[in-house]
Amino acid sequence: MAIYLTHSNRVINFQEPEKSDIHIDDIVHHLSMIPRFGGKLDRHYSVLDHSVYVGMIAKTFLKADDETAFAALMHDAQEAFLGDIPSPLKSLLPDYKAIEKSFEKVIQEKFNISMSETIKTFVKCADLLALKAEKEAFINTPIEQECHWQYLHELPLVPISPIDFCVNSKELFFQAFDYYRK
Repeated sequence: MAIYLTHSNRVINFQEPEKSDIHIDDIVHHLSMIPRFGGKLDRHYSVLDHSVYVGMIAKTFLKADDETAFAALMHDAQEAFLGDIPSPLKSLLPDYKAIEKSFEKVIQEKFNISMSETIKTFVKCADLLALKAEKEAFINTPIEQECHWQYLHELPLVPISPIDFCVNSKELFFQAFDYYRK
């Protein structure tokens, strides 16, 4: 059996995740400890920081409704249990993708997150805008700016830097979570 013990000592079965085993306190704590970009940045920037930033972009910059903004806030929640694997590597791991999908489904059911095609598209847009802003704020490697991130050049810049916005991400996440779950 492939199991995992969470921060709050709950058991997660990777092969059959259950809604009853998924708790927001574990998601928030775990995401706050997982670094974005494989930990290569000069400062700590977590998946929780990224999630809060994507949620803010969806709601404030893209004017999303509450349902869509909540989906944006929670878009990487499965990474609390699976880690943040860089996309180029993730594309080589079909078994991982299946496990990721099962966690996404359970989390969406647990928290009543709608993921219509329209919402998925909106969340992806907010995620890409966040990625562009994060790249501008944190990644100064010329080879990545010229080659790897080329597809981001057409996107507009978000007027609020993740450095300025993501100061107290746990508090911001819980405030947004409570607001959307009211």
